[in-house]
Amino acid sequence: MLSLLFIGFPAEADCACDQVSIYPNSDTLKRNSLIVLVSTFCPDKTDNFLLHLNRRFPVYLQADEERIKLVVQQTFRSTLNVIQVVLKPERLPAAGKSYTIHIDGVGRFQSPHRMNLKNADLEPAAFTFTAEQDLQGPSVLTVPTQIGTYSRYEACGPSSLVLFTYPARDKSSVFVKTTVRSLKTGKEETILLFPRERDGLAVLEVGYYRCDVGFPLKGEEDYQVRFVFQDICGNFSSGPDRGIRFRSPKTPEY
Repeated sequence: MLSLLFIGFPAEADCACDQVSIYPNSDTLKRNSLIVLVSTFCPDKTDNFLLHLNRRFPVYLQADEERIKLVVQQTFRSTLNVIQVVLKPERLPAAGKSYTIHIDGVGRFQSPHRMNLKNADLEPAAFTFTAEQDLQGPSVLTVPTQIGTYSRYEACGPSSLVLFTYPARDKSSVFVKTTVRSLKTGKEETILLFPRERDGLAVLEVGYYRCDVGFPLKGEEDYQVRFVFQDICGNFSSGPDRGIRFRSPKTPEY
């Protein structure tokens, strides 16, 4: 299943920041689903409230009087100012029940929300959990292969991407723990990637894209990338796993 989510903006682009997006972008989840929150630093800040969840800012699901704490499982922070936090409910939500997600102590625009298209108002993001649980990892039969590059300066900022095939199949949404290592400096960086659709095909985009955060690739340098596939219910793929060498495209000029 492919779910797409546009997850924020790098500090150097003239775009919104310090807001929260949610993955998966669905209002129906399996009972053992995880939830991923994504935010970016504003240009004038060096901190983000997602780094302090449950220590300073309680995060939880709520339905009427019931409250379920969301436990931080993993946190990813990139040099392009993205914060990604993987959350797991402390206990299984009730099947068929609708829960809203809340972060105490933050502003309205920082709390996870969705737009009500009927009245153009912001509402707390809500999920209904099904009785089904997903206990099987994604099926990944082949290692992703490079299928192209993309390099362009656009209205919201520069884009520099290396495109890879997306070989995963799963009953649930999938995210990809992606580690990129510079073969020149040895420096590594890890963030989560979410599959995107290009020309009707699901792809993985390594690099940075306009207002969307990613990896700070230097122009025309050699890198190695490693993909680890995990579905939103916490199951990992047992498919092939090896580093893939690639060369970044030329840095786009203004």
